[in-house]
Amino acid sequence: LIDGDSADVVDSYFGMRKVSLGKDENGITRILLNNKFVFQYGPLDQGFWPDGLYTAPTDEADPPPTPPVRAHATTRRTRSTR
Repeated sequence: LIDGDSADVVDSYFGMRKVSLGKDENGITRILLNNKFVFQYGPLDQGFWPDGLYTAPTDEADPPPTPPVRAHATTRRTRSTR
């Protein structure tokens, strides 16, 4: 405190997630989020570059990732690594 006023203010939050494998009601092994099965639905962001096969020729040529998944009502987005 400086003269009764706050010098710095921090606002944050913390969330824990548990990702595990488990059996569903039919005995099939599934990926679980917080001990519950969540169907994974979303796009695969994958590029093809004729000059470099599956690698962009330069960092500048590599486009940014697809828009956030919340805009598409999906539960995941997978971007293939190069």
